[in-house]
Amino acid sequence: MSVIRYPMIWIVTALALVCQAPAANAKVTVSERTTYYSVRGDSGGQLGKALLTGGYGAINVAQAIAATASRLSLPVFRTEVKNGRCVVTNVTVALNITYRFPKWSDRGRASNRVRGAWEVFYRELVRHEHQHGAISRQHADRLERELKRLSDTGSFGCQSLKRMATVSFDKWSKKLKKAQVLFDRLEDSDMSKITRLQLALFKAK
Repeated sequence: MSVIRYPMIWIVTALALVCQAPAANAKVTVSERTTYYSVRGDSGGQLGKALLTGGYGAINVAQAIAATASRLSLPVFRTEVKNGRCVVTNVTVALNITYRFPKWSDRGRASNRVRGAWEVFYRELVRHEHQHGAISRQHADRLERELKRLSDTGSFGCQSLKRMATVSFDKWSKKLKKAQVLFDRLEDSDMSKITRLQLALFKAK
């Protein structure tokens, strides 16, 4: 039986380098929010149809039931010339994560079997999307660690360091996208837990 792809990843990256007065510091800031779209139905089949059509309308991706949008940015990147070398003195990597989930509005009309199937599937769906968020946080941390280690000779000023930061930012943004795609590929297999729970929900009556 063919498996429907439910979670999709939407990654947006933005880079703005600001060189200011020195202040030795480095950190990652993370903000998260959760949004919902409504689905209706009192059987697994009705819920399955509502999830696919509702998900497409809410996420704008065919056969998507939930989504995680991760946006990386670099609001602070400060440098200073020390002993003839330009070094990074302050870095802030900002990560904004938005989760998009379905919200079932006809729960009271459904059978205990359908409600039970929804509960176990939905918990796994939330776990899946939150794992996407964890992957984004891991890559934001790695980007921050690499950026704060950057240094260059002072002969070119700090502009060369900004170019190096741009290269690092682009590299980790690409690595993040690949990691998210790989995770979805593993979770989209016929034998994965979330796939089996999804199919059980769609069959519930």
